[in-house]
Amino acid sequence: MELLQNCKTKEQVDLVFQWGSENPQTGYYFKRQVENFRESARYLKRVDTINPNNENNIKNKLIIGDNYDALNNLIAGGYKEKIDVIYIDPPYGMDNEGEFAKTNYENKVTRDELLSMLEPRLELAKQLLSSEGCIFCSIDDRNHAYVKMLFDKIFGESNFISCFPRITTTSGKNDEKLVGKSHDYVLMYSKTKIYSLLKDSDFNKSHYHNLDNDPRGLYQDSVVLDSNSLPYQKTLDFPIKFNNKTFLPGERNNQRGKVRWRWGKEKVEFGIKNNLIVEKNGRLYTKGYLNYDIKKINGLYEFVKKEAGKTIKSLLFDETKMTDEKYSNRIATKELLKLGINFDNPKPINLIKKIITLIPDNKNSIILDFFAGSGTTGQAVLELNKEDGGNRNFILCVNESGNSDEICKERLRRVITGKTSNNKTDFPWIESNKPLGSSLNIYEIKEASVHTDENCLLDKINEEDYDLPKFKTELAKIEWICDNFKVCTKKLVKEE
Repeated sequence: MELLQNCKTKEQVDLVFQWGSENPQTGYYFKRQVENFRESARYLKRVDTINPNNENNIKNKLIIGDNYDALNNLIAGGYKEKIDVIYIDPPYGMDNEGEFAKTNYENKVTRDELLSMLEPRLELAKQLLSSEGCIFCSIDDRNHAYVKMLFDKIFGESNFISCFPRITTTSGKNDEKLVGKSHDYVLMYSKTKIYSLLKDSDFNKSHYHNLDNDPRGLYQDSVVLDSNSLPYQKTLDFPIKFNNKTFLPGERNNQRGKVRWRWGKEKVEFGIKNNLIVEKNGRLYTKGYLNYDIKKINGLYEFVKKEAGKTIKSLLFDETKMTDEKYSNRIATKELLKLGINFDNPKPINLIKKIITLIPDNKNSIILDFFAGSGTTGQAVLELNKEDGGNRNFILCVNESGNSDEICKERLRRVITGKTSNNKTDFPWIESNKPLGSSLNIYEIKEASVHTDENCLLDKINEEDYDLPKFKTELAKIEWICDNFKVCTKKLVKEE
């Protein structure tokens, strides 16, 4: 009521009612802290390149600086709706990181600071995500509910796909008072509804074969056509002529009148005509294809190509047993130590690989991580490309806080070239691995004036740092800056 009394216009009244109706419904509320406003612009400046094979067209990027500015520059640089997979591991349990994440709650990031920091960055990330893209976010149980609510608000609750538990340790943290925590979560959202497109890359195909060169590919033939587990129906009790023999349900085990076929006459005829029925040991079996379903469309049976493989499981990161450490923090720490690098709370390479390969047709995808930390996402992309011949590219954004930018850059240098920045090979990883190759452009976020002075954006910015050819005229460059770099400035407009 006090807010309404202070309203001066109808628009203000509408906003108050909108706020009042939204927040009680969702419980979504936090004390927002806003970005510092400024009149200067932030732009990308290429400062280094790792290019052992002298590649001409370098697509992988490492951007050092505030990820808010990095995301804005990616939008300005033509990546809007071009990113296929986004993974983030925000600083929900780290020391000071960024202008919002002050160290004032048990040396951790407070919830208000976390949500205030995430909200504008997720809104930018949504602009970058392609129409069939997905975003993944690692989060702990203390912040899970609040961060999920923020994702619901920005990406839409209807685009929530799953919350995957991940085993972080098999022993549980010893510093917990009551319950030893041994897992965290990975939230998954899509830009639009793509549930039917998901696939499980770890799906076991060992039970599938193609012994008769069936043009529809792999199939199982382990399901019998006669069934004594389904209620008996006389209409499904009929003779089937197959391989110059006549088969009746229940005949082989003296169960006539109790056993029926799973398929009706029409579907059996379709199955015989299309090589869907197999005889094994005097019994009829039906084929179940890996990539096709059989559906009745407009009164006729047809083969319909599946859009996905086996449905993924909600316990995605605990596929074999509760002691599985494939995606654990311990494995992640070992991976970095093999590279001769120390870093707190890294994520395992297999986790990122799993996330990327959940998206179908991902071999040419662009993967973005704007809380890159030690650079796990970059190494995961390079390893996947090596394993399956893919042509994926990554974009990493890393803050300078805690020397993480140097750690990330050094890690990527070592896995790409097989050498340290000092041209040495004195780390264990190279003893059992070949360099992953590829190349990397490294950028820093720089500041320039939007006015015509000695630090003018027009003079400082280089369009080639945005993978663009040199503009033929200064006017063309001015038009490009005016069209694209409004998003890279933040200006406070005072009410008169």
